[in-house]
Amino acid sequence: MKKIVKITAVMLAALFVMAAAAGCGDQKDNPTVMIIGGEKVPLDEFNYFYYNTKADYDGGDESFWADTDNVAKLYSDVLFLLKRNRAIEDMAKEYGVKLDPQTKNSISQYISQVKKSYTDEADYYSSLEAEHMSERMFNELLQTHELWQKLFEHVTSEASGIILADDRTLLEDIPKNFYRATHILIMNDEGDDPAENKALAEQILSRIRAGEDFETLKEEYGEDQGVEGNTDGYYFTHGQMIQSFENAVKSLQLGEISDIVESVYGYHIIQRLPLEDEYIYRHLEELRDLYMARIFNEMLESKANSYEVTYTEAYHELDILPNPNETNS
Repeated sequence: MKKIVKITAVMLAALFVMAAAAGCGDQKDNPTVMIIGGEKVPLDEFNYFYYNTKADYDGGDESFWADTDNVAKLYSDVLFLLKRNRAIEDMAKEYGVKLDPQTKNSISQYISQVKKSYTDEADYYSSLEAEHMSERMFNELLQTHELWQKLFEHVTSEASGIILADDRTLLEDIPKNFYRATHILIMNDEGDDPAENKALAEQILSRIRAGEDFETLKEEYGEDQGVEGNTDGYYFTHGQMIQSFENAVKSLQLGEISDIVESVYGYHIIQRLPLEDEYIYRHLEELRDLYMARIFNEMLESKANSYEVTYTEAYHELDILPNPNETNS
C-alpha cells in the first residue's frame, strides 16, 4: 500500500509553504469556522493545520499542553498558517499569477493515481483521515503549493523587478541580516528517551565548557547530516532556520557557545561564527537566493498579519484545546 505523504504543518524552511486555499462553502459537514480577511476558513482546512501542528509539538504526549504557553504557541502558529494561505491567494491575484488548466489537470490525475494505489476506497480515505486531511484538502494543498511556486518564481525573477537584489543591495544587506553558525545536534529519534538525549547534550556542553574542542565533539556526537555539506557552518537569514535556533544565534556573540537549545528535532549546542568575505563572494548567488526568499516571505508575512479574524459559532462548538489567543468571537 502506498502511503499519502504527510505535509508537515509547522514550517522549518521558509522556501516551502504548504497551504490550503479558501473557497469551501458552508456545507453541513464542512462548515466555516472562521473568517480571515473576509475569506472563509472551512473546518477541514482548520483541522488539517490544527491537528498536524499539535502532533508536531506534543508527539502524542497530552501532558505537553498543561503549559499554557505551549497552547498559546500552538494557536499562534495555526492562525498564522491560515492567514498565510490567504496571503498566497491575494498576492497571486495582485500579480496576476494563477494555475493553468494543464497544471490543475495534472494534479487531478495525480490524486487519481494515488487513490488507485490503495487496495480500495476505504483504505484510501482511512489514510487521508490519519493525516487529518479530507480529499478536498488533499487537492487544495497540491494546488496551493503549485500556486506558491509560480508566485515565488514571478516575484523573485529579475524580469518582474519586484525585489531589488543587485550585488550592491545584497552586499549591504548581508552584514545586517545574515548569520553564520554551527551546532551539535542530539536528535530525538523515534523510540528515543528525550530525557536521556538531553542529559547527553548537557554532558557534551559541560565538556566544551571545560575546554574540550567543539569541532571534535561535533564530529563524535553531532547527528545533523546537513553539517557534513556545510563545513563552513550554516549561513542563513531571517526565517530560514527553526525559530529557536535563529533566536539562539542572534543572542550569541561571535565565537560564543549557547546553552542547550531545544527544538522539534532535539537538543542543540550552537556556536555563532563570524561571516567571512571569501565565503560570501564565493557563494554570492546562493546568498542572493536566500535574500530573495526572505524578502518574499516578509511580503507574505506582512500581508498575513494585516488580516482581521472572526470566529464563527461552528468554531466555538469544536472539541479542541481552549484558545488563549482568541479575541474575536
